[in-house]
Amino acid sequence: MEFDRRDNTDCTSRKPDLEEAEKRLAEFCITSRKEELAKKQPPGTLGIEKVKILTNIYGIKLSSVRVFLYNVQVIGISHRDRPMELTKRSHNESAYHTFSFRKLVCFETFKKVKEDSIFTDKLVYYDGEQRIYAIGELKLTAPDYEHTFKIIVDEHQDFGEHFKCIDFTVKATLKSFTLNDMTTLLSGLETDDPSLVHFVEIATSQYLLSNQNKFVMCGGERVYLAQPLNHGFKSGECPNLSDGKHLSVGIRKSALVVEGPKGRGSCNAAVTVDSSKTAFHCAENVLDKAISICPELLTRGVDIYNLIKLRKQFNGLFAEKRHNGSKYVFQITEVSARSALEAEFEYEGSNMTIAEFFKKRYSLNLRF
Repeated sequence: MEFDRRDNTDCTSRKPDLEEAEKRLAEFCITSRKEELAKKQPPGTLGIEKVKILTNIYGIKLSSVRVFLYNVQVIGISHRDRPMELTKRSHNESAYHTFSFRKLVCFETFKKVKEDSIFTDKLVYYDGEQRIYAIGELKLTAPDYEHTFKIIVDEHQDFGEHFKCIDFTVKATLKSFTLNDMTTLLSGLETDDPSLVHFVEIATSQYLLSNQNKFVMCGGERVYLAQPLNHGFKSGECPNLSDGKHLSVGIRKSALVVEGPKGRGSCNAAVTVDSSKTAFHCAENVLDKAISICPELLTRGVDIYNLIKLRKQFNGLFAEKRHNGSKYVFQITEVSARSALEAEFEYEGSNMTIAEFFKKRYSLNLRF
């Protein structure tokens, strides 16, 4: 048996007591433990040679050019002369004021605005919302250093039925920076000013923003192919799923600043790209989608279990009503427990069911 005689306190004054204790313990064949230190190993050789690795981080070479920041405000004027700001999120977003719709309108308008002389010989990058980055100063006149473009909307455009014109205002700010200047970086490789990282994020997304019919953009980082089969993917990689959904492929992209490539103390702008998959609802008739979610609707109708499932899948989706050449988009916020034959409301002084209303007002027989 052994005991450890190490102690963290100063025991010089108690040395006789320790010696006496050791003698008495020795009578019972108990000895003190010797200090055991790890053996000194020879230096290793693992880090002598460089090792190549593959990562999902792509470095970006930045030139020494001056970048200027401009604020943007986009206001759509409806056919009833009602203004709608498209560069800010509304607290009560409608079907015509969602993130994707606002970006579509803003960027399609920007394509026309960019042809103006103030953008001549300038590389400009637009985020689809409130910022434009320009390589060099734009030709804005004093004293306000802003310019408003009034764009007449073609009725055949995707948003032509919603707006008759768009006001696109560009205003100068006091903000500018040198593209390859890393002096604003903090010790933790975080930016004191996010302009550089935001610029890289926007500059690497211009193709996506210019072709929003080919991509589904979810927030600022995730992007999915609208038609993956048209880009070389096979049906087995993007299968149809239950509940009227299909699997789509895309990427998760983000800009950042990383250490390197010149070793400790140096840093560089980069983009990380990760593959991503998620389920999207298939575009189909509302009733067909309900049946794909709850096939038993055809045999036993709607019960409480089906109702809960339908509400979970339908709430938040958008539906488009088409009749006599006109379209109306609305958001589904509830699934009623009553059918069109049961649900009633007052119309022209009398109560009628939803089915009766559509028959009288639109000469339509509802399918349910």
